Amino acid sequence: MICTGHAIVTNPTTQTCDSFAAFVSDSAFPTLRLLHIVQETKLDGLAYWIQQRDAIIVSDGSYKDGVGTAAVIMEGADETNRLIFQATAPGDGTEQSSYRSELMGILASLLMVQKLYGLLALQQSTPTSLQLRPDTSCYGIICAIRKLRLTSPLEWRFRHVEGHQDDFNLGENLNRWGQLNVEVDQWAKAYWATAAVLDRCYEVPQEPWSLRHAGKKLSHFSSSVYNIVHGKVAFQYWTKKDKIDPQVMENVAWEAVGGAICSSPKSRQHFITKHTVGICGTGDNML
Repeated sequence: MICTGHAIVTNPTTQTCDSFAAFVSDSAFPTLRLLHIVQETKLDGLAYWIQQRDAIIVSDGSYKDGVGTAAVIMEGADETNRLIFQATAPGDGTEQSSYRSELMGILASLLMVQKLYGLLALQQSTPTSLQLRPDTSCYGIICAIRKLRLTSPLEWRFRHVEGHQDDFNLGENLNRWGQLNVEVDQWAKAYWATAAVLDRCYEVPQEPWSLRHAGKKLSHFSSSVYNIVHGKVAFQYWTKKDKIDPQVMENVAWEAVGGAICSSPKSRQHFITKHTVGICGTGDNML
């Protein structure tokens, strides 16, 4: 098992790119390789509105068949200065969900604004403590969001925009936030076909640390670490105790058994465990 942090240590270099999209996707900056620029218009103007605290960012996520995508629209006081980009949610297909895609939209927004710090001549501050339980769903992405939020020199104000408002109202009847939400939702869905054929990326930009076993990054820490530490020992115990063929043990639907046990009351779990190993509730071995 390897526990590692993520950091890029490079010597200062001068980078020249033909466009902001090329700057973002350049291999020298792998933390943004999950992002894809769709449209950029007058970034200097957008940077100005960010400094004036009049810029708005709207993000949305989409999920389908184990692939999560997100899209973000950044604008100044109006749509004259805007930036649209799409993102792929990192992680294995089993980790993906609508919730993870929505979080990726927030993370992508923070990452892109961090990229714009150069235009704004702003410096990040020192992060404060990131207290979060490791068994929290989407732990890596949430940690990255908190880190970028806490180190940002900008003032962030969050607002929930109700989704799919166009199902009940015509576009012209929606306010600016509603119209942008409809548009960004379309961009997120449009990126799914592209993201579905891209190579999986497992690293979450700006996550404080990651855990790997047998070359694979772990995401569900509680169950994964417990199985890695105790799984082999338990397997050997049961094959020896009940003289069960190892191949038979492999054919047991352990996930289904585990789900059934976890859904039972604690008292029932304790009873089943003791009864299975041959111990009475009084602490004596059964005859």
